[in-house]
Amino acid sequence: MDSILVRRLIPLRRAGLLGIVFFASYGYFYEGGGWNQNTRFDLVRAIVEQHTLRIDAFHENTGDKARMGDHYYTDKAPGASLTAVPAVAVARALMRALGVDVEKPTALIALYYVATLAASAAPAAVASVCVYLIGLRLGGPSASAVMASIVCGLGTPLWPYATMLYGHTLAAGSLMAAFLGATFLTDVGRARQVTLGLVTGLAAAWAVVAEFPASVPAALIVTFAGWQCRKLNRADAIRTAVAIGLGLAAGAVILLW
Repeated sequence: MDSILVRRLIPLRRAGLLGIVFFASYGYFYEGGGWNQNTRFDLVRAIVEQHTLRIDAFHENTGDKARMGDHYYTDKAPGASLTAVPAVAVARALMRALGVDVEKPTALIALYYVATLAASAAPAAVASVCVYLIGLRLGGPSASAVMASIVCGLGTPLWPYATMLYGHTLAAGSLMAAFLGATFLTDVGRARQVTLGLVTGLAAAWAVVAEFPASVPAALIVTFAGWQCRKLNRADAIRTAVAIGLGLAAGAVILLW
């Protein structure tokens, strides 16, 4: 039993180490702002500071915006901004508790950096770690899975995009998480199939909330997840499929709202 437990823990430890290396690599670099990044951070500030989706108070720093009447909105998919909101809200509250003037340019830059870490760097690390776990799941040697993960995380455009507040890496991380969940649907116990199905559906949906073109690979992954369900008995397949649908519906509700 001890040897079995060790064999199961080793991949998780390697995955954790890879995740730390990737996140640290991304976090070391910071691209700063631009029209694309600014409009996303404007929405973060609007939600955290003013509890609104209108970026009226911040819109002058970007040309990537939509105007309706006298109000301005970001013209980007909202996923990256929504993902960054909790981290920025916590960081802003801590800064205020420490007596920091959160309206100072240096404080805003720090919050911008936190948003980038939460919505770009972390999802990019997740995507690369998922490549490692999927490689193992598909039967590849551990060394090959590690190499594939490193190539994905440090040898592709995933790295530069992880240093900017775009939606690209969030979509990639969500898609890879959904695909990983779909591959494991038939390998977990009955009690976890519904949970995994829900996570798979939500991850696929969140990829679309992050970047609309992700709807194509998200649809393919959901189709694959449904194909996986055919291996289960009828009752479990129905429960799992419903869970996947609920995850998709949750993402759709957020996007439509």
